Amino acid sequence: MTINERILSIATGYIGKNEEPGNSGWYDEDFERKMRERGWHPSEAWCSYFAELCWFEAYINHPVIQLDMNKLFSGSAVQTFRNFKREADWIVDRIPEPGALAVFQRYKNWQPHCSGHMAITNKDQNNVLCTIDGNSNPTGGREGYTVTPAQRVINFEPIANGLVLLGFVHPQ
Repeated sequence: MTINERILSIATGYIGKNEEPGNSGWYDEDFERKMRERGWHPSEAWCSYFAELCWFEAYINHPVIQLDMNKLFSGSAVQTFRNFKREADWIVDRIPEPGALAVFQRYKNWQPHCSGHMAITNKDQNNVLCTIDGNSNPTGGREGYTVTPAQRVINFEPIANGLVLLGFVHPQ
């Protein structure tokens, strides 16, 4: 099994993990423990921590890569993207690939915001990106509470309000 397949398998295994209201924790104590180990704290958005957890578990037999990832992942999707982009050892581009991090930046009134969203890429089909998202919901609405599959149109162009794809961070 490739590292990409491992990441996707791990992410898929977490589908349906639901949080308690208000980003206060999870109904699954083991999942909450793992998220806390990745750096999550109560009341924080957790999409980035979920993606980090999937990658961290996939690289369980690669402690040197895990150490590198510990420096690059952040609770902020946008900052995580910037961190990986400045490192020569990681590929960051606009080409979707299963297991890659899909990173989005929030736009408000046509202006990029410091917040965003991160998901694990599953596949792309006809300009539709299929992902597995933490801190989302099955209808794709703003209020997230679960790990769930999602679909979005691949769009790198600024918009008035909403999420714009920054790009993909690929596993080594």
